[in-house]
Amino acid sequence: GELNKAKLVARHVQSLTHKAVRIQVKRGIKTIYRVQIGPVSGVSETDALTSQLTRSGFGEPMTVIQ
Repeated sequence: GELNKAKLVARHVQSLTHKAVRIQVKRGIKTIYRVQIGPVSGVSETDALTSQLTRSGFGEPMTVIQ
């Protein structure tokens, strides 16, 4: 199912970026599995990861600052 797809994406992203990766689950009318990377050291690393993921076919990654 969708969780298995998220796990596959997370493994691919982790092997590509060599960063910590986790899956956040948000339940509601529809369950959403969000693959998160981080922490990252700053804007330049975020920009580099965004470019790397976009080139690898992951669409447009979203940066979240917590």
